[in-house]
Amino acid sequence: MRQVHLVGSSPFRSADEAFEIFGKYLSECTTRFPDGETGERVNWGTWQKRVLQDHPKFEVADQIVSPRNPSRPFVKYKLKDGVDVRELSFGPLGYAEAARASFEAFKRKQAEGRLPQGARFQVSLPTPLCFIDMFFLDASLRELIEPIYRSAMIDEVYQISKIVPLHELAIQWDVAVELHRLEKLYIDARSAEDTTTADAKFEILVERTTELCNAVPAGADLLIHLCYGDFGHRHTIEPPSLRLCTRVTNSVVARLRRPLDLVHMPVPRDRQDAEYFAPLSDIRISAKTKLCLGLIHLTDGLAGLHRRLDRANAVVHDFAIATECGMGRRPRESMDELLELHRIAAQIAG
Repeated sequence: MRQVHLVGSSPFRSADEAFEIFGKYLSECTTRFPDGETGERVNWGTWQKRVLQDHPKFEVADQIVSPRNPSRPFVKYKLKDGVDVRELSFGPLGYAEAARASFEAFKRKQAEGRLPQGARFQVSLPTPLCFIDMFFLDASLRELIEPIYRSAMIDEVYQISKIVPLHELAIQWDVAVELHRLEKLYIDARSAEDTTTADAKFEILVERTTELCNAVPAGADLLIHLCYGDFGHRHTIEPPSLRLCTRVTNSVVARLRRPLDLVHMPVPRDRQDAEYFAPLSDIRISAKTKLCLGLIHLTDGLAGLHRRLDRANAVVHDFAIATECGMGRRPRESMDELLELHRIAAQIAG
């Protein structure tokens, strides 16, 4: 049986429901269970607005309406006049607090036999650039705030590791904003025949991602989800191939001081061609690291999975399967069919 990975989010009402339904369908083919990022965390990093709303050193700068989501304007913030950024800090961000409540639900479901013993509680965290990108317009301010917020995120990881025993914990970093921005830079750079700027940004991505990964304590599982955005089930920019995902993975792994347990890469529904998967022949990961490919799409079911699976198998063989992103923005009524597809896929793809 092939391993299944749950990227993180779900449209369920609560962590209890997420664990109940995930356990019902996938207890035999996965060992890590996320809480679905339910409640106020349902829209990925947008809930971190709470950090700025109540912060005494910030005020509203503007509201931006995205053409991709015109019904939900993004509030942008700036420092209040006279604030010295060197004195800035962020208190608890809420991720550890959410993990505490969800882990209690996780243990209840294990005690009830709804989740397998020996499973790990998965906490999925956006990288700090998600927060910076969502809430700040000024480029110079972004650069100043990012390391401060990054320190606060690393402290959240530390606090989570005190709540959840390490042998029961898996922490996943969602690397999304960096990846689709960098991909666009490389696409533009190739047409201009100058990758200098893109290469510099690549090094920053690798350095910052490595620091976040090394902050996950030994004993906990470390996972990376490479992503291109998923609003309306469409990427912010479509990856031309898995070349960039492979490069990022190789570079981060080479610098890690601890093992990487899983790296997840997206596969768009219409990419069933050899060109998309070919860069995986260059991946350099140890047997400890499980490659996971987002081959499962509800809209073309098992037939589409088989086509993508055949292409992937021509390049790599030992990999887990998943959707290409989280499931939080899809209708609740679609979830039973989708998770059943996961269960069947694990059996036929093994």
